[in-house]
Amino acid sequence: MRVTREDVAREASVSTATVSYVLNNTHHLSEETRSRVMKAVEKLGYKPDMIAKSMATNKTHQLAIVMDSLLNPYYGEIAIGFENAAVQEGYFINICSGQNNLDAYFDSFIGRRLDGILLLALPDKFHIENLYRLINSGVKIIMSDIDDIDVSRVSMLDNNYYEGMKLAFEHLYNLGHREIVYLDVMQAQPGYQKVNYREKAFFECRKKYLADSNKDNIVSFSQAGLNHIEKGFNAAQRLIASGRTFTAVICTNDLVAIGAINAFTDAGISVPRDVSVVGFDNIVYGKSWEPAITSVYHDKMEFGKKAFDILNNNINNNITGFYKADVMLYKGASTAPPPARK
Repeated sequence: MRVTREDVAREASVSTATVSYVLNNTHHLSEETRSRVMKAVEKLGYKPDMIAKSMATNKTHQLAIVMDSLLNPYYGEIAIGFENAAVQEGYFINICSGQNNLDAYFDSFIGRRLDGILLLALPDKFHIENLYRLINSGVKIIMSDIDDIDVSRVSMLDNNYYEGMKLAFEHLYNLGHREIVYLDVMQAQPGYQKVNYREKAFFECRKKYLADSNKDNIVSFSQAGLNHIEKGFNAAQRLIASGRTFTAVICTNDLVAIGAINAFTDAGISVPRDVSVVGFDNIVYGKSWEPAITSVYHDKMEFGKKAFDILNNNINNNITGFYKADVMLYKGASTAPPPARK
């Protein structure tokens, strides 16, 4: 007779949830509790039978996280929040990089009968018809950064970059900056124009506060094959070479901001004495950079947890959901009042 998790819990005098926590190495449990559970597992010879469970429930209890880039720690923090919540519910998590052909990945997801996917890749990385083919095959999806999607079939996440850009612009404006430029490494990226909320908010802020919406105040750089630090470096070099006057730059994300700061430093431009820099995402690299980067952010771990909760509800109850993260501003050392005019 097959030993069940309930048998282990009964033997160890704990709840079935505690058995799961011990076996999946989640939660901080006392050594006494952990030892008692493991002794019960060994005594009873318990082995989780995921194949049998899959056949009984018509679910594989496997999920995938598809990140736009494994090089950006922003996605890693979301993945941790998602994974922590998912493991507690007995899921196995596959991590995939958006650097590869996502259409091929989608075919593999169907063949492996994944229950659901957290899709954090930008919309130029896949074809929308293949996304719907996944859904038609029974794979549930939660994603962000796309407009033309059927929200009755796909759950959505909103990073609220629109409000974030307003926070960044208003912070600089209140410091006294009037010559503010946006370094955008996404503008030229296929499939991103409709969801480029940072750009939309930037134009609105320039019009509201400065009575100006000149597109020359955006410097775009999106060369394929370069990472965001390199793109930020090149975009800042392009800004310097243009001869345009500026006292502050807002960057697509913190990696772009790091690249921009490096370019300014190489050119003898001090941050924040000569120019202030704001990023997005508040990643660990940005906070430990010199100077620490002022950055718009949301709680990424909570974002990942909410993503799992919505996806899990879709898997079990066939109900799609939506989550919009509140944004905040981390005030680092990379912003200061503009230099006095000579």
